Amino acid sequence: MGRPGERAWPLSCLDHEGGCRHGRVRVPGSTVCEELTITDELDVRQFPPAKRHELIFESYEALQDGEGFVLINDHDPKPLYHQFEAEAGAEFRWEYQKKEQGEFRVQIGKSDIGESTGTATPDFEAPF
Repeated sequence: MGRPGERAWPLSCLDHEGGCRHGRVRVPGSTVCEELTITDELDVRQFPPAKRHELIFESYEALQDGEGFVLINDHDPKPLYHQFEAEAGAEFRWEYQKKEQGEFRVQIGKSDIGESTGTATPDFEAPF
């Protein structure tokens, strides 16, 4: 046990798999999580692959700060994560919800915390 007044539990919101223990979205490069208001589910499985990224980025651009949507895809969208990291900057949020053959669910959103929590940290690891 620590000194009086110290917390006896970890300060991190992360579980053993690196996700948020509270069901929120992890701030990339951090052990902090934040709440997003989920506005929609976007199932891109019925669209041709060449059209998917365009639809996903259109949905992302329509979000307000603090909002997100759930992307449903038939494969792991790792390349999309890297595209978001390059194009959307520090405000984007990404959290896997489900990883099964034929169905991947990812919560994608815009931070309402601000750009100071960005992804450009030396020890940053992608969430996969």
